[in-house]
Amino acid sequence: MQNVERTSQGLKARQPGGLAQLSFDAELRLSRASHGSPFPLNLVAKVARRVVAPLARSFGSRRTVKCVVYGQSLQMPAEHPLPGILVVNPQYNRPLALTAQAIAAEHTPSSMLAAVDVGANIGDTVAILEEALPGRFAYLCIEPEEEIAGLCTANHEANSRVVVTRAFVGEQEGAEVYLEDDGRANPTTRVAAHGVAMGTLRRLDSLALPFVESRNGLALIKVDTEGFDFAVLRSGVELLRRYHPVLFFEWFPRLLQEDPLDGLRFLNSLGYEHMVFFTNRGDFYCAASGLQEDLWASLLLVTSRVETIPYFDVAAMVDRSTRDALISRC
Repeated sequence: MQNVERTSQGLKARQPGGLAQLSFDAELRLSRASHGSPFPLNLVAKVARRVVAPLARSFGSRRTVKCVVYGQSLQMPAEHPLPGILVVNPQYNRPLALTAQAIAAEHTPSSMLAAVDVGANIGDTVAILEEALPGRFAYLCIEPEEEIAGLCTANHEANSRVVVTRAFVGEQEGAEVYLEDDGRANPTTRVAAHGVAMGTLRRLDSLALPFVESRNGLALIKVDTEGFDFAVLRSGVELLRRYHPVLFFEWFPRLLQEDPLDGLRFLNSLGYEHMVFFTNRGDFYCAASGLQEDLWASLLLVTSRVETIPYFDVAAMVDRSTRDALISRC
């Protein structure tokens, strides 16, 4: 497994803490009780959580904790949103697992499938797919932020099928980039115009090709890059043309740095005519085949007018049979 360098400003700057873990566990238990217990226990849990939450934030500052998600204990920053999201919405990320199952159904049971995960974060995609399909995938996890890439490495160091690479992915190969903290859960990658450069961009084609060739193919590309998903996919155009992997990405129009429909048009031009749309809560919303600009425009209106659906997760594929296999699982 490829190691990620850990510098004094990386993983070493954030270490586990006993009080951080205790307060994190307490808040998570109270959160579950406040959402899953009958009255008046849920009310008591909500009140208690108001007391514990500030302590958890204080003790968790610059600390890591462990939490079991998708059947695996993952180390993460104490403020990571995933455990809390799963309490409120247990179906979160279910569409990704269903997509992987639909892909596997199209291959022989003994075949090893290759997946590239851009914006891998702490490695939760690996946990999702391993829970749904143990041992079926080999993974290239790409994460730009050094500390988070180190956590991804640590979380899957026992899995020889996981390769972690720290890299910024985009169309402008060699361009300097920096991370911009814009208040969301993940920092945003920008082409450097000022400030201190954090690295240089790599095209997905050149970055992932050695891994893909070593695995004799590519079944899945998953992208979650806070509004830069289409830029990442365009940087992997040769991979898309050669291997036609199923794509799973976040279509978040308000975060996109381009016309929200241009990326869908680009994918359609490469033969990705079949798309399945899921809400941000993990529910099946609709499916489309062919050039469906009127439908896409309607979905764009949904994200701008329906506050509960700010974005869609999209599975896009070349083969209709894979789309049908996915829909049958929804």
